[in-house]
Amino acid sequence: MQEESPAIKWSSFFEDDNFSLHKNDRTDDIWCNIGRTKNNKNNYLKMFYSLSPIYIKIIKSGGFPFHTALVERNGKGALLSAPGGTGKSTCCRRIPSPWRALCDDEALICRLDDGHYEAHPFPTWSDYMMDREKKTWNVQEHVEVKAVFFLKQSPQERIEPIVSGKAALLMYDAAIAACNRIFSYLDKEEQLKIFKKVFNNALEMSKKVPAYELKVSIDGKFWELIDALPTE
Repeated sequence: MQEESPAIKWSSFFEDDNFSLHKNDRTDDIWCNIGRTKNNKNNYLKMFYSLSPIYIKIIKSGGFPFHTALVERNGKGALLSAPGGTGKSTCCRRIPSPWRALCDDEALICRLDDGHYEAHPFPTWSDYMMDREKKTWNVQEHVEVKAVFFLKQSPQERIEPIVSGKAALLMYDAAIAACNRIFSYLDKEEQLKIFKKVFNNALEMSKKVPAYELKVSIDGKFWELIDALPTE
């Protein structure tokens, strides 16, 4: 006699009065009930939190969200990472053609099956929350990550390589800065599981992608230092 398949169960990722995320316990399916309110800030928050299952899936596959600017030239990407207010947006505004600035606050890093990494530009959510410029981002666009640069303000430009151990910690810090925002609703135990996986992912990325400290001045041509680096 053939046994009946168990009923599909849905468990909650996130739930409040007018927004919920549920996952299918047997598949990767996600049910998202967004609803709508007249408060734009609430609508943006719903959009933001609806990404959490996508972020979790990316983390499980070796990637992570990253607090960074993303610039590209000829399909090759560079991450410009720094704490808020220390130069990412300024560098994006100043970098000239043929470089393009794809985002200035967050990118989603995906690990490919061949061990390379790609970055997708993601929104500057604070622009929406603070009702500033309503820019849009093409999150479907992606570029291969060729290097990560950790910015430091300086009177003059200079670039120095970072050893992989230190680079892993810096990459982890930049990833956690993004993770802390979107996973704030999870309990501490669930957060720690995610953060442990993010650390391992950052360690693996540090072995594959070169990292540098990039000292930038207010009017220097930092992109020339990037251009001068050896390429594959």
